[in-house]
Amino acid sequence: MINIDRLKTFIKQNNLYLLLFVFVLLFYAAIAASEKETSKEETAGAQGQSELRKEPTADEIEALLRDRKDLLIILSLVSFLVIITFLLGSAIDIYLLNAKARGLITFRARAPALVNWNPWDVGKAAILFGFFSSVILIAESSLSRLWPVIRDYENLRMAVNTTIIDSLICVLVLYFVIKENKDSIARLGLTLENIVQNTAIAVSSYLAIIPVMVIILASTLFVCKILNYQPPPQPILEFFFNEKNGLLVIYMTVFAAVGGPVVEEIFFRGFMYGAFKKRLGIFFGALASASVFSVLHANVIGFLPILVLGMVLSYVYEITGSLLTPMLVHIMHNSAMLILVHIGREIQG
Repeated sequence: MINIDRLKTFIKQNNLYLLLFVFVLLFYAAIAASEKETSKEETAGAQGQSELRKEPTADEIEALLRDRKDLLIILSLVSFLVIITFLLGSAIDIYLLNAKARGLITFRARAPALVNWNPWDVGKAAILFGFFSSVILIAESSLSRLWPVIRDYENLRMAVNTTIIDSLICVLVLYFVIKENKDSIARLGLTLENIVQNTAIAVSSYLAIIPVMVIILASTLFVCKILNYQPPPQPILEFFFNEKNGLLVIYMTVFAAVGGPVVEEIFFRGFMYGAFKKRLGIFFGALASASVFSVLHANVIGFLPILVLGMVLSYVYEITGSLLTPMLVHIMHNSAMLILVHIGREIQG
């Protein structure tokens, strides 16, 4: 039963955050409604533009590979590595299941310490993040009205916004950890202890989840095909397939491969999982943080694979006590995806 007095006290103590939360909800609801209308207009006029982004046919790809021997070699090498990685990951899974059944897995390096912050601190950080992100969007929209040329550099704006937003996440996390809760950044798991061992755990863990993610993804794609569901294009993929500026592509590749994973692990595992674990326990804390992680990253097709990845990221953090381990797993995953994206970019032409 809800304690009215406690609820009143909570509202009184957090009225600013609650007002900001309402503002963020209304702002992004308006954005969603605007994008829905824009999507309808684009769909109505898509007939004449569909030829601009049609997927290459099998014959066109075959002709391209005949002309581009370097691309054929790269594609063959990547295909070989994918098969080897899948088989190696399957072997690791079989070994781990067998060892677990026989009670041979007893390894535990150092679990992360309990933190001073709580889920509401995560909620407040998310509210502030949403508010400042909306301020950035409003400022960007205002500037584009003053200088319409800004609209012509959509991908550059995306790169700048991504950099600012990830920096903002780090600032908010540090604020709530150090300023609000008088804790140290070491509680976020930012340590280099057992670096060799943790690196080995990261590599073996990522190899182990590849077969699982591939099977889940293939099953999801099969169901979506039956239901004739076509997911909307993701902005980051649109960026890599459309951007012609080499320096900007290199920057976003490095940022997506390394910068993004580092920031996201600080927030989702170091900050969010630490708070959820304190309240929900290890499993449900990992499930809750992985669910948020997946919802913010993927569409329907990618939800389950990313959920599994998020659970594994929490698990390796839990058994090592170091954010370096999930960071390395995340970096390996993003790097692998980016390699495939760049191959697709070359094939698309």
